[in-house]
Amino acid sequence: MLHPSTQQLIRKLYELTSGDNLAWAEGPQGSARLETEGYVVEIAAAPPALRLLRADGRELEIATSEILAAVNWPSGDGTYATRVSEMAHRAQRITRGAERAVTTILASLSAPRTKPAAEPTAAFGQITGFARTERVEGSTQPPLKPSQPDMLAHGISTRSVQGVEQSTSASFERFAPASPKPQPSPRPPASGSNIYKPWS
Repeated sequence: MLHPSTQQLIRKLYELTSGDNLAWAEGPQGSARLETEGYVVEIAAAPPALRLLRADGRELEIATSEILAAVNWPSGDGTYATRVSEMAHRAQRITRGAERAVTTILASLSAPRTKPAAEPTAAFGQITGFARTERVEGSTQPPLKPSQPDMLAHGISTRSVQGVEQSTSASFERFAPASPKPQPSPRPPASGSNIYKPWS
């Protein structure tokens, strides 16, 4: 006969195992093992069985498949043997790491995927603070380099900027006006000479 306190223990173990709240470990011969408060609970799925042991391995109680099958589950759907078998199967999945793997995979599939940020685009004639890196649809001009500033914001076209040649000292000399040649200073007239000449 399955003792009422053992029935209560099985119901509590079943509830916590269903919520993945117990740290089951692998036991002998495919069983699952739970150590708590100096005691050990071992459950098996086929045939369903439950053993209660001390930490030193001494057996305190055993519930075989016949004993478990003789008592109906409180809700009326199945027996304690049915619930111990279900609990043992779930505990084995926990010990193998299958439950953790499924939970991790489901979390990754449920997380929204992050989309890459779209580059800012400007409509035709719109001025933005970013460099124009893409060709405007329908335009025949080549796209500007990403490092080149947007000259349209300052009223200067790219062609006019590219056409300006570098200023050098030679370019200044080329456009500088020629300096006048020094003229000889006029000689003063000789004393006593007539500086006036009659019209010829």
